[in-house]
Amino acid sequence: MHLILKILLLFVVFIQSYAKQEYIKENTFNEVSYVRTFGDSSKDAIVFVHGLGEEASSIWIETAKKLQDNYYILIFDLPGFGKSDKSNKLYSPTNYAKFIFNITNHFINRPFHLVGHSMGASISLKYASMYANVKSLVLVDAAGLLNKVVYSKYLIEEKTKKITHNNSILGFISDLPRTLDNILPLEVDAILENKLSRKVFLSSNPNRIAAVSLLEEDFSNTFKTIDNNTLIIWGEKDKTAPLKTAYVLNKLIKNSKLVIFKNSAHVPIIDEPELFFQELKNHLNVNNYKKKSNPILKKEDTFIIENKNDLKINGYYYKKLIVKNSKNIRIENSTIEELIVENSSLDILNSSLLLKNSSFSNFIVNLTASSINLKDTILLNKGSLDIAGVDITSKANIFKVKKDSSSITINFSLSSKNGMNLHKTITLKAKEVY
Repeated sequence: MHLILKILLLFVVFIQSYAKQEYIKENTFNEVSYVRTFGDSSKDAIVFVHGLGEEASSIWIETAKKLQDNYYILIFDLPGFGKSDKSNKLYSPTNYAKFIFNITNHFINRPFHLVGHSMGASISLKYASMYANVKSLVLVDAAGLLNKVVYSKYLIEEKTKKITHNNSILGFISDLPRTLDNILPLEVDAILENKLSRKVFLSSNPNRIAAVSLLEEDFSNTFKTIDNNTLIIWGEKDKTAPLKTAYVLNKLIKNSKLVIFKNSAHVPIIDEPELFFQELKNHLNVNNYKKKSNPILKKEDTFIIENKNDLKINGYYYKKLIVKNSKNIRIENSTIEELIVENSSLDILNSSLLLKNSSFSNFIVNLTASSINLKDTILLNKGSLDIAGVDITSKANIFKVKKDSSSITINFSLSSKNGMNLHKTITLKAKEVY
């Protein structure tokens, strides 16, 4: 019996040496936070950052257990979440990045791999832009990176689709974030910075404060300093973080690789755990991702898409492309010199636009992770534009609205013109230029 007790004691000591949990107070928020470590502290280190929700760091436990034999793992409940203190503090991505710096200095104090999910991925992105001790980066379904009007609209539309199929209601809902942004008299930044305002408008609720702070954070300058080897994982069925964000990240981060999980929504860690773990394990052994250019498969002088729906085109060079009376046209990895869009909806992804003599009329056009070398101002007449992760080079104005047009909304997210950031929503009236 005495021998059995000794063996059990040794087993408990062994387990504790591999998984430890404690509470620690750090000086960013001056609060007590729950921290858990796995594995041998002398081995290569990985830090995991969770997103919104009360499950907090528990989402990483199974992954940490699988890695603990070969790595030193650090997980924690961010202040305001899980078992950590909750109070009326400014739980912003920047402040969370400072918190991670303090925690990792205490537990690791050397370069480490950084993995984040949802809000945690956005925080990890911010951290990598602020500090140089990141060996590699993994971003899983990063939330809140797009222009806040675009992101809010996406969330509202997805929630509304579940309860109605009424196009009029969906149209009203789609325009609501921009309308509220225009009419609200208060600056959200001022509310976030003031403790009393956070109490009045956000009920001192950490989840609300963190969510609003995430939406208000401008990540435009974040990518200029990031050259970390970066794995981007995204659930194709994600209704919380739009898939277009993944393509934007893959374009803006030089040393990055994008993997889309076909059967996952917002949480691939749970939806496809084995695939997630395999991709993560492979990433930890890769030094540098090299992007391949997509070949142009066919060249066309003038190509007309008319009365077509749900058409996907990949790898073309168009001297002139005309899209008329068509819906849900998607063009990828292509080059377009002249583009005419009439009574149509069009998505353009990972493409190069050398635009001259171009015009959009009665249109919905989404440009994502692309480049525009503008030769002439694009004429607009009744429609809407969403531009995300697009580099624009132009000596002239980008757009001009025709005199008989209604107002046109243009959403810019993580884009630029001649190297200057574009991360905002603008509304142009008839005859106005931008």
